[in-house]
Amino acid sequence: LLIDLLQPLGFLLAEAKTGEEALQQARQAPPEAILMDSHMPSMNGLECTRQLRQDPHLKDTVIIAISANVFADYLV
Repeated sequence: LLIDLLQPLGFLLAEAKTGEEALQQARQAPPEAILMDSHMPSMNGLECTRQLRQDPHLKDTVIIAISANVFADYLV
C-alpha cells in the first residue's frame, strides 16, 4: 500500500519482506528513512530496529514504526 502511495510522488523505494532482508538492504545502500513494519516473519520490526541502531552507519537513520495490524495484539 505504501509503495503504491509514495512511488508516484517520486520517492525512491526498496521493500524488504523480512527483518534480515531489511538489515541487508540498509547496510548495502543506507536509506534516508525507514518505514518499519512491526510484524514481520522471523525477526520482528523491534529487533530489526535494535540491530539497525547498533550499526554506526545506520544509528541516526530515521525509523518510523508502521503496521497494518497495530491493534491485533490487543483484540485477543
